[in-house]
Amino acid sequence: MRKLTEWGERLSEGKFGPFDAAIAFVAAYFLCQTIIQPMVSHFAGTGVSIDDAEQLIYLPHFWAGYGGSQPPLFTWINWIATHLLGTSILTLKIVKYVVLFLAFVSVHRAMRLLGYPRHTAAAASLGLFTVAQIVWEMQHALTHSVASLAFSALAFLALADLLIRRGTTSYFFFGAAAALAILAKFNDVIFVVAMLGAALSIRSYRAAILDRRIVLSLMVLVLALTPTALWSLDHSNALFARMHKFGLDPKGDSFLFIRLKGLAEFGIATFDFTILTLLACGLAFASQKLGPGKRIAEAEAGDGFLARILLIGYVLTAALVLASGTTAVRDRWLVPLLFLLPAYLAIRAERLGLAGKKAQYAIAGLAAAIAITVMPASWYMQAWGGNGKSHTARLDYAVILKDMSANGPVNTIVSDTSWIGNFRLVDQDIVLLNREVPGFERLIRPPVVLAWLGSEPPPGFIIEKLRQSGYQPAPEIKKIAAPDRLDFKKNHKISFVRLEKLQR
Repeated sequence: MRKLTEWGERLSEGKFGPFDAAIAFVAAYFLCQTIIQPMVSHFAGTGVSIDDAEQLIYLPHFWAGYGGSQPPLFTWINWIATHLLGTSILTLKIVKYVVLFLAFVSVHRAMRLLGYPRHTAAAASLGLFTVAQIVWEMQHALTHSVASLAFSALAFLALADLLIRRGTTSYFFFGAAAALAILAKFNDVIFVVAMLGAALSIRSYRAAILDRRIVLSLMVLVLALTPTALWSLDHSNALFARMHKFGLDPKGDSFLFIRLKGLAEFGIATFDFTILTLLACGLAFASQKLGPGKRIAEAEAGDGFLARILLIGYVLTAALVLASGTTAVRDRWLVPLLFLLPAYLAIRAERLGLAGKKAQYAIAGLAAAIAITVMPASWYMQAWGGNGKSHTARLDYAVILKDMSANGPVNTIVSDTSWIGNFRLVDQDIVLLNREVPGFERLIRPPVVLAWLGSEPPPGFIIEKLRQSGYQPAPEIKKIAAPDRLDFKKNHKISFVRLEKLQR
């Protein structure tokens, strides 16, 4: 632990040229991941997991909104990147790690703006590596949650800038950043409300929020959200396509049971999200024989600001779970609510004098060590993809597409899920559709193939979707035994059938 504390001190207090050592470390870490993960996939000859495959489906389209209840911002960023750099796994990783880097830099800069010293900012930003969803899940999966983290952090930075500097540009910046956060993940609206509520509750910050220039922030926010809001009103089916994920009002259960189940799921998700952070920071405090409840120095306005953001956001979400009857809560949904927990614990250490500073060094060192430790596992997961539908990352899509095209060209591939997005890595012009893509019928370009995993008949819902679009499966269904590129003894069954125009 002493070695980690010493390393954390160098990261917290050191400089790398003009940059703080903590930020330089994060940049080097993400650069390494950006280079190595695509190389691993190239070496293994694999595709990408189901989350990135979904992005590949939508890449040709620059729309105000997309299917599957998904927000548009991360897809917009990928659209821009692929038009500049081409469509590849490397481009996907560049986007992911640049966006993640924005999160770490925003937290670090916001802490400095709020008046905290460099070592506190370092512990707060590096502390993000103690969040399992960030240090592990986001390394090999997740897309919109990555954007949610980054642009929530940017909105936090923008509000800190507004509260401290109070310039007109700060109000514009906050409105734009808040809009980006909401466009990154729709539940980020809770985080924006929590930040404003926390600022209003603190006397020294209240005047900045009540300033008439806050109208500028509101105008920018509304203008930025309007295209997506209008699109969502016009495509309500796409907006609410995945409401089943929330487990709303299961039949046969009582009102009280549903609410208790929802709160229990919320508690489990909270535990999963916070446990690594609490263990790492608890170990750092214990190494200095400190209890986080102890205080030597007086608290400052920023201390209460972060604490109240966490509290208000958490209470609002709990109330929403109770009001809606949600019985399924996933830990990644808590990203915009609890990503500031490491920053808050770093602030608690700031109030504990010299021993608290050493605890901050320990937090920084532990966080960096955790990040480095999981790197090899993240490389493995990049190639492996995972279980469930993400095992499709291990297939050779060039060979599969060649088999599908044996009896003629294929311009459109349709499936029941997003795994087919990987064909974009083979043919950038091919049309890829699942049932959630808006404008399904309009986008179909013959010849069309329906492909699905396994040898069972395709799901009825996708057949019905195709019939509504004027297509039906041909009589002959063909099967492919697609080799697993990492498990040479295993083949994955893929079925496909050409589609014919319905005679109306």
